[in-house]
Amino acid sequence: MGSKPKKVVLIGLDAASSKLTRKYIEEGKLPNLEKLAKEGVFAENCLSPLPTITPSNWTTVVTGCWPSTHGITDFNVHIPGTPLDDIRLGLSSEFCHAERIYEVAEGAGKGSIIYNYPSSWPPTITKGTQVEGNSLEVGTLGHMLPVVFSNQPAGERKTFTGLFVGQFITPVPASGWTEAPDSRSPALEVELTIDPAPVRAIVEVASIFKPMMSRIMSEPRTYHGYIYDSEGKGYDRVLVASGKDGRDPLARIGVGEAGPIISDVFAVGDRKEEGHLQFALSELSPDASRITIVVPGVHADSIHTYPEGLSSDIIERFGSPFLIMSASIVGGDVFHYLLSEQNRWNAEVLTYLMETRDWYMLFNHHCIDYTAHDAFKQADPLTSDSEEDLLEFGEYVEFSYRSADRYVGKIMKAAPENTLFIIVSDHGATAQPVTFALGNSFGVLIGGIMEEAGYTAYNEPPEAFIRTVDWSSTKAVMQRTCYVYINLKGRDPHGIVDPEDYDELREEIIRFLCDYTDPDTGRKPVALALKKEDARVMGFHGDRVGDIVLAQNSEFGGFEHGLQLPTSEIGMGSMKSLFIMAGPSVKKGYTLNRTMWLQDIVPTICHITGLPVPAQTEGAIVYQALEA
Repeated sequence: MGSKPKKVVLIGLDAASSKLTRKYIEEGKLPNLEKLAKEGVFAENCLSPLPTITPSNWTTVVTGCWPSTHGITDFNVHIPGTPLDDIRLGLSSEFCHAERIYEVAEGAGKGSIIYNYPSSWPPTITKGTQVEGNSLEVGTLGHMLPVVFSNQPAGERKTFTGLFVGQFITPVPASGWTEAPDSRSPALEVELTIDPAPVRAIVEVASIFKPMMSRIMSEPRTYHGYIYDSEGKGYDRVLVASGKDGRDPLARIGVGEAGPIISDVFAVGDRKEEGHLQFALSELSPDASRITIVVPGVHADSIHTYPEGLSSDIIERFGSPFLIMSASIVGGDVFHYLLSEQNRWNAEVLTYLMETRDWYMLFNHHCIDYTAHDAFKQADPLTSDSEEDLLEFGEYVEFSYRSADRYVGKIMKAAPENTLFIIVSDHGATAQPVTFALGNSFGVLIGGIMEEAGYTAYNEPPEAFIRTVDWSSTKAVMQRTCYVYINLKGRDPHGIVDPEDYDELREEIIRFLCDYTDPDTGRKPVALALKKEDARVMGFHGDRVGDIVLAQNSEFGGFEHGLQLPTSEIGMGSMKSLFIMAGPSVKKGYTLNRTMWLQDIVPTICHITGLPVPAQTEGAIVYQALEA
């Protein structure tokens, strides 16, 4: 073993595929990751636990144990003894009951910076520094989800991510404006009303989001858009104002441009709170027959930090964080701008913390996942609809990786010499040719083939917007991403299945799942289905997993990751996690071919640094990555 590292920096790239990262490195498109790989180790077969999902696997990275051991067993958590449709968002540290490596470091007198690391909030440290950790982006938990204003039906836009609110607008002749810009064509206007009502509807369907909605605005807020022709070549710009007054606009934007981040006051429950928002113009045809204006979100005037006063310090120095939206919604220019600005903002804040805080370990999360969900299907030749889409969306994916690489480079530059660097993803991503999802990562109970087979019953017909389970007739449900729960008498509040029938019913359901053939393709969507006790071989155990655990074959899904096995590879994508490590005691320019798991990262760090291993760690030291 060589010398101990001066610092440890772990940068998480959410949904980064090892296969695609390797491709871009070989093409010379990721110089900073290439530098780390040449100076260290690149793992070809780093696997995550199943489900291949965010909160559970990022928690595995910092605890070194299987999700069943630390307790966050999916994107969300089901607490034993509660109704089977009582599902709680897993992005909370309170659901984890395993020791984390940064807690061990603190016990050894070494502080940490924890920056935007999922499922790490509320803080469990007392001496370090933390910025958020209860979502995927800094500032996400604000007053409103992203809003898309358009005069085009939503179905005509290529949108593969659903967490936004669509508002239909109709341009009409402008009237009553004061000191508006000159227009060579008759000016038009639109009302831009940010209406929180659709968000409330989302909460009704997916109750796991209720904790996130405590800050959501409770009343609509209307802005005014003035559409004008500045050069006599057709409509080309939009002025956005609080009222019909052009003297002090909130934004003046052309196609592909975003205005400044602005402040306003919003009704939130029975109080008024300041928030920040930004307008961008994604589309405006010369005749104004097509117009799309987007607001990437309304975020609060503070972010979650520890210590608490750090929030105001960050915003005073660097302004409000930037929120991004999917490229398919906002178009390439706006997407490039928002993502670049978000990465710049995060890098500047994180560099500031690295320079001014006392720290030994740094844990950071950076999200490529939005682009994976939004663009992978059209970027992959296996699933793309056209050559045009293939080029357009392929560029979005590549830009996300290149932007992440630049971000990594800035953190590398800010770190001192003799730093141990680890670049890791919680899972990869693939484009599945067949849209056929058995489970739902957001926790909504979907009947699907379980309803068709008569195991799950609903009180409302399939076409109803909101459906509730008829527990008196339900023997079993697909719950969360990869679990089937038996509605067991004596365990579940609405249980109807006698414990004596438990094993027989599980065997019956497993036979049904494995035998099921998709009528559209003639193929079988289920890769495996196991009783919970048999699934211990894959790390499943305890009372926070289902009675049956299953996984889906690679070509089925539609959500890019989650129910697919961690070894799944199809098309340009791979579910295998990215893992690059470089620094003291690490081999140079070495490709690691042995199978390793996300659980192995913590014990390997502890071995290199001399820190104690967290109490519940189940992973192993990756000796083959280390110098003798």
